[in-house]
Amino acid sequence: MRVGLPTQLAWPSALEGAANVQDDATRAWNFCTALYYKAGGVPWRVDGLARNTCYVGISFFQPIDAIGELQASMAQAFSDRGEGTVLRGSRFRWDRTQGPPRLSAEASEDLLRSVLTQYEVHHRQKPARVVVYKSSAFSPEELTGMEAALADGVSYYDFLSIAPSSIRFLRVGREPPLRGTAIQIAPKRFIMYTRGYVPYLKLYPGMRIPRPMQLTHERGSGSVKELMSELLALTRMNWNSADFASAEPITLAFSRNVGLILSELPANIEPQTSFRYYM
Repeated sequence: MRVGLPTQLAWPSALEGAANVQDDATRAWNFCTALYYKAGGVPWRVDGLARNTCYVGISFFQPIDAIGELQASMAQAFSDRGEGTVLRGSRFRWDRTQGPPRLSAEASEDLLRSVLTQYEVHHRQKPARVVVYKSSAFSPEELTGMEAALADGVSYYDFLSIAPSSIRFLRVGREPPLRGTAIQIAPKRFIMYTRGYVPYLKLYPGMRIPRPMQLTHERGSGSVKELMSELLALTRMNWNSADFASAEPITLAFSRNVGLILSELPANIEPQTSFRYYM
């Protein structure tokens, strides 16, 4: 992180093979795609993402030197071309009895402005549209702050909260629901199977009963079809896995791993922004 050199660490058991590790082909795929990405390449791109759109995931972590209930925010942003960016936000105190952490309006605005700045540096223009994902509901303060950050030049945006659902659906036959199945359960609230039976593969690429995700379209003008298509595409941008798709979009799927790395980084050291340093 200090010298700007992406690295790949591996336990000896991951290289030699053991009873509790993946098979040789899967490990080879994961290592090769990760190394290729860290060397500057983009392993693959997916259809279904709108051009000039910035996809952002907001999450939280606890710094290792935190005292009491100190938290920190971070943003993982991806473009339609696959470039990934990680940004560390401000530290703040949060009482866990109040539920999941939430940002103030000012902190939300600052974090999203940082994302827009990085996007403009890489693409030499502002995004035409921004989609923000969060694993918990947006607070009124967060919505206010993010809309303020987007007021200067970004006219189109969508805010979505995503979390695993306890609701299950059954399909006639032996196979689980199709991947991409979406059921509306309330205005702007849906249950969606991001993992499930894939007709192209003629199987369900998983070992356990797929669990759908609950999506809430908190604010924005995007159509349901557009938002669902983008979400499915983002679940296939996990370049460090041989899985057909992840349950969560790439903007949130790695939040825990990225948070663990950022938690070890002292506050006086500026983290690298490229996603290559966090895989």
